[in-house]
Amino acid sequence: NIINKLTTKQVSSYLLYCIEELGVKDHQMHLRVNAIKFYFQEVAKKDILPVGFSRPRNKSEVKSLNNSDLWKIFEAVDNSKYKAIVSLAYSAGIRVSDISTIRVADIDLKGNKVLIRKTASGKDKSFTLSKNDSAILAKYIREFKPEKYLFEGADGGAYSIRSIQHALKSSLQTARIRKKINTPGLSKSFEEHLKEQGADLAVI
Repeated sequence: NIINKLTTKQVSSYLLYCIEELGVKDHQMHLRVNAIKFYFQEVAKKDILPVGFSRPRNKSEVKSLNNSDLWKIFEAVDNSKYKAIVSLAYSAGIRVSDISTIRVADIDLKGNKVLIRKTASGKDKSFTLSKNDSAILAKYIREFKPEKYLFEGADGGAYSIRSIQHALKSSLQTARIRKKINTPGLSKSFEEHLKEQGADLAVI
């Protein structure tokens, strides 16, 4: 049984994914943790979560970056793949799980659009890119020449969620930004900057 072979690290990574990428609420997280503990303790007879395990909590306030932070990232990061990932997460507010599944055919650089198939709502959704975002993506595509997926791993398959999270973390470190921030935080940054410019978020 493949489930019985899961490690504590893998389960913890899953729970963190539920919070940071799926936005699972606290009470739902408690249910998931309890279900996992019950299965492994009562069925698999294995303590998958250590004694005293602290249930992860969904922070009500997501940290965001200011304009200075964002420019530091775009100026400091040389890796065009990492820069393209940060650009999509910030400007389009796209979830890591959706970024990993974007196909080359879903990018319209001339029309400054990117299509996300089957978002969290179960529907396809089109996102508008700025001209700067399109330029960053065009440079990345010229350099890496992805074939099927916009971001591909060494095996040619879709870039893993873990790799995309690493790209974000590495970009922050390169720019010497010590804030702990995830993709919802990048999306929040974009919304805050639009508000500062007087944009109507209800229309956007």
